[in-house]
This record gives sequence, C-alpha cells and structure tokens, in this order.
Amino acid sequence: MFIKFFRTRISFQQISLLIIISLLLWLDVFINPGQIVKTENPSPLFGQIYKLLENHYWINTILAFLILLSEGIFLNFIIRNENFISRNSYLPMLIFFILMSSSTNLLTITPVLFSNLFLILSLRIIFHFYDEEEPFLQVFNAGFFIAIASLFYLPSAIFLLLFWISFFVFSQYTWRNWLISIIGFITPYLFLIVYYFWFDKLEIFVDDYLMFFMNFNSPIADYSVFAYVFLISFVILLLLSLNYLLLKLNEKVIKIRKLSLILIWFIVFTIFSFVYAGSNFIIHSTILFIPASVIIANYFFYVKKLFWVNVLFTIMLLAIFLDKFNIV
Repeated sequence: MFIKFFRTRISFQQISLLIIISLLLWLDVFINPGQIVKTENPSPLFGQIYKLLENHYWINTILAFLILLSEGIFLNFIIRNENFISRNSYLPMLIFFILMSSSTNLLTITPVLFSNLFLILSLRIIFHFYDEEEPFLQVFNAGFFIAIASLFYLPSAIFLLLFWISFFVFSQYTWRNWLISIIGFITPYLFLIVYYFWFDKLEIFVDDYLMFFMNFNSPIADYSVFAYVFLISFVILLLLSLNYLLLKLNEKVIKIRKLSLILIWFIVFTIFSFVYAGSNFIIHSTILFIPASVIIANYFFYVKKLFWVNVLFTIMLLAIFLDKFNIV
C-alpha cells in the first residue's frame, strides 16, 4: 500500500507524507544532536569542515539534513529528467532518504555526505554523454567533481574507473576523453600539492596517501540485531531489483539500457571499494545508496506483485526505527 501510494503522480499528500517520514527519521538527532563524524583516511577538504563545525552540534544536524534533502531532490530530478522512471514521482528520493537515514551514525555531517554530492553531480554529467558528440567540457567537469569527492572521502577516487567505463558504454573512448578526464581529476590535486609544498608538508601528504592505498582494511560490521535486519532486507531488495532490471534490460530503449549499465557498474565499483572501508563500514555504505535507490525505485515502480515487496520494505523501515530508538 505504501509503495503503491508513491507510484502515483506527485500530489500534496505525497509531499506531506515525505516530509513526515523525513522528520521522523531525524527526530532522535533533532532532540539530541550528535557529533560530526571523522574518518581515518586523508580528507583535506573535510578536515577543514571538521575544524569549523566540531563543537557545533545543532549546526551539524541542520546542515546534514539540508544537504541530504538537496541530494535526494537532485537525484530524483536526474532520474526523472533522463526518463529512467516514466512517471513523475518522489519514489527515488524517498528510498534514497530512507537509506541515507538508516543509522543514527549517519544523521550528522560525515565525509561521505559531502562526497556523495559530487558523485551525484558526476553521475548527471556521465548520463549526458549519450547525447554529446564531443563532450570535452563535461569530461573535464566529471573528472574534476570525482577528484573533489575524493578530497572529502578518499575512497571516492575509485569512481574515476566508473567514469572510464562510461566511455565504453557510450562509445566515447577517444584519446582526448581519456586525457581530459585525467587532467580534470588531477587539477584539484595540483592546487593541493602547491598548498602542501608552500607550507612544507608535501612529504606528509604523499606518505598519508601512499599509506592509505597500500593498506587494505577489511570491513568491520559489529552492530545491533536491528541493524543486521535492515542490512539483510536491503540486500534482498537490491538483489531482487537488480534481477528485475537485468531481465527487462532488452525491453528498454537504448539510452535507458546504457544508463542502467552505468548504475550496475556503479554498484560493482562500490563493492570493490569496501576494501578501504574498515571501521567506516556504515558511512562507506552510503555510496552504494546512490545507485541502489534508483534501481530499487525502478523495481518498486514497475513490479506488479507488491505483497512481498511491501513486506520487505516494511521490515526494513521497522528495523531502522527500532534500531534508532533502541526498542527491544
């Protein structure tokens, strides 16, 4: 019933329910704001934000909520604009917001919250490759945004590989695109290197980065029973959604087929990037929520038999709320 309601066209009732769900998901931190989350990997841009907001708990919470809301709206706009879902709906935004609010640890400023914003910007540019014959400016911008994302959360740098895969998906693999993408990616780092060199910290910068990429950290996931219930429900929904997408792939128009392949590759690279997650397992997982929310929304929107889908989705929501409020 819940999913069926959001499959209809946008209405005032939909917007109202979306606002209520959003506020309920963040109710605990609105009452008791949490601390800003800092990860172990080098993150020069986030390090500056951490210094500014470290002791401003209310500002952290409000800013995090607004950034997440903006990301959800922007992702929903991209999916609707590319006709990935045929009807105007807030379903992708709803799923993204729920997934991104699935743990109290996520309801504050985190490196990946900022990183995801630039990954979504990059995804929008990649989606436009299909309509461009010589997308040189877009190629530079996408590489630039991925680099900025990595300056907030370093493992995001792996998505330069997703960017290069898109060249093959959209038949844009000329040598100019490869070169321009690399130039776009290294441009922010050139400024960063000059900064560290100027303050005689270049050796520390190089050592930190080399140390990070040479040391693999197995994901650490030791959480509550409800967190595991959420994770299992989410994985089942994602697998069902991927299976549905692959089965229906040949029925899609060529552009949607290619966009679907990009999202699938997005998930593949995210899974590989978990070798750098370590103790940041929950925070790192939020990268996966970008493509997952779109693919799950697509499944929810087109699947005919909704009973078991509703059951799984309800279990996932209940697990989130029970985990948040420590209800046993």
